[in-house]
Amino acid sequence: MSSKRKQRELALQVLFVWDANGIADPELADRVATDGAVDVALRERAMKMARGAWDGRDASDKWVERLAPQWPPRRQPAVDRNVIRLGIWELTHADTPPKVVIDEAIEMVKEYSTENSPAFVNGVLDAVHKEIGALKAVDPVLAGTPTPNHPPVEIDQPEASASEASASEVSVNEASSVAVDDEMETGQASDTETDKDPRTTDQPQ
Repeated sequence: MSSKRKQRELALQVLFVWDANGIADPELADRVATDGAVDVALRERAMKMARGAWDGRDASDKWVERLAPQWPPRRQPAVDRNVIRLGIWELTHADTPPKVVIDEAIEMVKEYSTENSPAFVNGVLDAVHKEIGALKAVDPVLAGTPTPNHPPVEIDQPEASASEASASEVSVNEASSVAVDDEMETGQASDTETDKDPRTTDQPQ
């Protein structure tokens, strides 16, 4: 695994546990981020990503809710919600090529979330990327700031058959800081309105 991938996954774990507990608790972050196999510099970069995504989550969530109103962040699996927050932070605050940001986000939800997550995350982040490009044409400074009120860009919603819906059920359990890895591996969501990935059972007409 590349150091950049490890950095993103560590940032996701920290953001996930903060989201589950509703607070950016440094002690929780230390419990997640303390790993003898992770060097100090990588851990610091991961914490910077997690902190940036957490601090910007309100603006990012509003942006996502406008782009995909059928599936606002509160209805998304927790992994998807936090991968998207990380992706938006990196698209707006880092010099990583957008294609790399989006591809890495897709790979993380492939591994940790539902079968419908890759298409959804790809659609949202691609739409965000397009809006950033439009903003750059108007004002390069604004392109580095989440802008939930910018005119919308339509994205495709993932489709699923009845059999796919049945196969992709996701249990909703209260996330615990002690079981972060287990929950991420099973794609469990916290603070959602349904006990399944809603994108498999309530497709917009």
